[in-house]
Amino acid sequence: MNNIFLFHYYFIGQFIFLSLFFKELMQKKWVLYILVLVLIGLGTNYAIYPEIFNEYHTIGVSITQSIIVVYALIYYYQSLTGRNLFLLVNTGILLYFMTSILFFASGNLIIDLNLPKETQRYISIVNQFLYFIFLVLIFIEWYRSYRVKLA
Repeated sequence: MNNIFLFHYYFIGQFIFLSLFFKELMQKKWVLYILVLVLIGLGTNYAIYPEIFNEYHTIGVSITQSIIVVYALIYYYQSLTGRNLFLLVNTGILLYFMTSILFFASGNLIIDLNLPKETQRYISIVNQFLYFIFLVLIFIEWYRSYRVKLA
């Protein structure tokens, strides 16, 4: 059974949650406007072309992850003037999503080129390693900010 349809829920859910995260972080209403606009665009795309729901949707992934990278870059710029909450999380988001765009955008190409399994495995390992770094940065940020300090 093919489970590629679940990936659509993953990248859309990821986009929703990270957009809301950056909306709270930057306190900018335009993030919500972008969120709604992208969701309408993706929903329209799925309504017009329902067959892409059972395929790997590189355009949707690339758009949502690129917007998240733009959010992260804007937050870095804003943090230069003072407020710098969640900088490690933002660094992890930027690092992981910039490389993840390349992996996920080339997903169909990797499949169509019939790359050797060994090469596909290396690409997967690099992606998993960067995701691990992303999670470590989130943990460090949580540990520094929210752990219970013993008296």
